[in-house]
Amino acid sequence: MAYNSRYRWERGAFIRDENIGNFLQNDMSITANTRFNLIQFYNKFDFLKKVNQRFDTANPSGVSEARVAQYMLRGLMMIRSVNVNFGYKSRTDIPGFDPMIGDFFGQSHMSSGLIPGLGFAFGFDGGERFLEKADAHNWLVKNNNNISPAIYHRTQNIRMDATIEPLRGLKIDLNALYENNRRTEIQYMFDGVPKLYGGSFAISTIGLASAFENSSARNDYASASFSRFLTNREVVAERVSAQYQNQNVNPNSADVLIPAFLAAYTGRDAHKVGLTAFPGLPSLLPNWDVSYNILQMLPMLQANFKSLMLTHKYVSQYRVGAFSSFLSWVPMDDHSDLGYIRDVLTGLPVPSSPYDIPAVNLIESFNPLIEVRSVLDNNMMLNFRINRTRSLNLNISSYQIVETSDND
Repeated sequence: MAYNSRYRWERGAFIRDENIGNFLQNDMSITANTRFNLIQFYNKFDFLKKVNQRFDTANPSGVSEARVAQYMLRGLMMIRSVNVNFGYKSRTDIPGFDPMIGDFFGQSHMSSGLIPGLGFAFGFDGGERFLEKADAHNWLVKNNNNISPAIYHRTQNIRMDATIEPLRGLKIDLNALYENNRRTEIQYMFDGVPKLYGGSFAISTIGLASAFENSSARNDYASASFSRFLTNREVVAERVSAQYQNQNVNPNSADVLIPAFLAAYTGRDAHKVGLTAFPGLPSLLPNWDVSYNILQMLPMLQANFKSLMLTHKYVSQYRVGAFSSFLSWVPMDDHSDLGYIRDVLTGLPVPSSPYDIPAVNLIESFNPLIEVRSVLDNNMMLNFRINRTRSLNLNISSYQIVETSDND
């Protein structure tokens, strides 16, 4: 585990009869890497250690009952290692900070305590909470010349890996990814303290439900997934409307299109899919990399081959690129992402989340879909490989789904 923080104070420019304040910044990063080598744990038990040794050297032999028991025990020990990596970063930038620097870790001494405080200096305090405290103590310069907003960044990264060996020679590497980057601009110098949101998002998922659809000129490029998407749009629109006491919602808004898109192309139920563009950790699904040493299962081929491997790899990610927020968004009283924006034509409030998302992507790759790598006894190499990639782009502003695929 590692922790790093930095505290920065810069004196503002000196202007006669004018106060523009100083610049205050902190950043913090926390990373935690854990690795569980389960083989070492299994080998602490003598009978499990013997089973592992037999499978590492040769196929178990003996009477039928013994082989069945050995395979059962080996199957229970198929998870060989688990890795979890977690990263968290935050940063707060505040222009127009009035107090001067002090001589105690850059802290000024006031009757109310240290300014800006050790919590800010070590990165644990910041963002909207610190700005509210700074505003309450009159630490912020508010005038016509100070219009630069305070900015708060927050990044969360989670990566999980696991190695599974259900059979001798068969290795499956599972991996999952979650990235959530958020940026908040806080305009504390204006009434109401308006905020602008932005960031990006990525999560690993599985899109096999639509991966092998055949759309061609022979069937007028018909897509069963796109038909499901159109049906899902009606279902999701009703669910979103129910959150607003059955008010009318725009069926072509991001709040409706994105959940309908995810349900259609990842095989989820439109009645149960999350009504958000940013699925949480429970929606995290693993991708995989499979390799199989055929010679360990068929040792009679060793007379002709030095190596014979069969591999397969699948990667699929759902991504939200750079997004922003609606300037006219007003939240409801329940402190959620439910609220309203003002229609540019009628001026009436329209139910909406705060995020203005122009497009989302579902990227899928079988690299390879199947590959056979072999080395003959005379050192001649023979390889056969099939790759398949697909990219789905839901362009919300133009009401289009663009699908591109490549096979080689």
